[in-house]
Amino acid sequence: SLGLGGVFTWTVDQDNGVLVNAAREGLGYELSKKVIDMEPFYFEGINVIAADEEEKEDDAQEQDDDTQEDEQQEDEEIVPTVNHAPKAAIELLVIGGSRIRLSGAKSSDEDNDSLQYSWGVPADIDVTDKTTEAIEFVVPKVTVDTEFIFTLFVRDSKGEPSTQQRFVLSVVPFASSADADEEDEYDYDDEEYEYDDSEPYPEEEEEEVIEADENAPHPWWNASTVYGANWGAFETVSWKGHNYQVKWWSCGDQPDLNCNQGDVWIDLGAY
Repeated sequence: SLGLGGVFTWTVDQDNGVLVNAAREGLGYELSKKVIDMEPFYFEGINVIAADEEEKEDDAQEQDDDTQEDEQQEDEEIVPTVNHAPKAAIELLVIGGSRIRLSGAKSSDEDNDSLQYSWGVPADIDVTDKTTEAIEFVVPKVTVDTEFIFTLFVRDSKGEPSTQQRFVLSVVPFASSADADEEDEYDYDDEEYEYDDSEPYPEEEEEEVIEADENAPHPWWNASTVYGANWGAFETVSWKGHNYQVKWWSCGDQPDLNCNQGDVWIDLGAY
């Protein structure tokens, strides 16, 4: 009634051709009626497997899956074991009371200079001369496995020192069977022995305890402290009114008794 034009569109199965025709008709064009054969545009059908055949295929697939799972489990369960070869080891164990020799004969110098030897020996072991190429001593008897640490420094003719060489000696107590054998060697008879208890046993002398001097300029020497463990750091200690400097590794070597030529301590004089 207002003289306005309009456009009308319809949607029929998303057919664009139908939309265009409807729009044309809305604008005043005559509707063109034409029958179109749509049969070519339709699918003829979908192949459907019969129910029995489908069940058979499903069963076969399940059997294949079960077989693969069983094979996988068998592969996981069967793990081949690998046998490793044993390793042989030899350890030197010295019985307490044995006589031992330690040698520095394999020490060498590239310039073929003559060598001077300086041994560091634990305080529990007595060595007559610590400046020889080899040292001999008797290992103390022990009740438990014990390790004794020895050190060796060598100097060439120009006074150049070597690095520190350490040797650990493992000492073990007598075996019980060995003690029994020793007792069997003695022949005891039926005679009665009388012991005279009138004379008392001599009392062991107590070790002298020397208290640290508060006026000492250096740390007081301690028998259980290791001195000279690091090459180049030669500690200085005070002891009985004198100062001493260590020359190589030392532990338990009393300075005033080990300050001669070739010994581990140097007497720096009184303080």
